[in-house]
Amino acid sequence: MFGADKQQELNAAALANPQPGDYWHEMFCGCFIVLAVTPETVTFCETKIDVDPRHWTWDVSKTSRVLREEFSKRLHYGSMPDKTWCDIGTKRHLEFVEEFNRLQPA
Repeated sequence: MFGADKQQELNAAALANPQPGDYWHEMFCGCFIVLAVTPETVTFCETKIDVDPRHWTWDVSKTSRVLREEFSKRLHYGSMPDKTWCDIGTKRHLEFVEEFNRLQPA
């Protein structure tokens, strides 16, 4: 059985080493998707747009770039710095990374 402790281990590992395509969700409701990572920064999207009344998608034309430490802080509880309020789906949304890369100037 996959428990909360195992999920927190995965969350901690993903925050220590974020990867493009990582999907952060709370109860399977999308929070962030990681689009690009450098040694210093994480570029991510948290903006969603409705496709129809029952579906949404990421708007990768609207992104944020923060220091890796700041990204990690966004996902931790203030009162429990070793716990995250959302969970990782490792590299689950790679197609949006490709779309984001296509939008970047050559």
